[in-house]
Amino acid sequence: MHTMTAAGNGHIIADWASMPEWITVDEAAELSHYNPDYLRRLARKGRLGAAKKGRDWWIDRDALQAYLEDPPPRGRPVVTEEA
Repeated sequence: MHTMTAAGNGHIIADWASMPEWITVDEAAELSHYNPDYLRRLARKGRLGAAKKGRDWWIDRDALQAYLEDPPPRGRPVVTEEA
């Protein structure tokens, strides 16, 4: 693993610049606190910069950082009826 330290609140603080350009799904899961299966699903659907090498997904470090800084809204969109 690369330069990461645990903050007092249990969150991982990463030194993104010291990491390689591509990280494993397990490393991405540790950084993001997302389940590895969820990250693989995002990769398959093209929602997260990733590449499949053999049978393993590799996550683009910068794409993961961008996703974590601006995640998509959760849940279904709110639909309002106009009167």
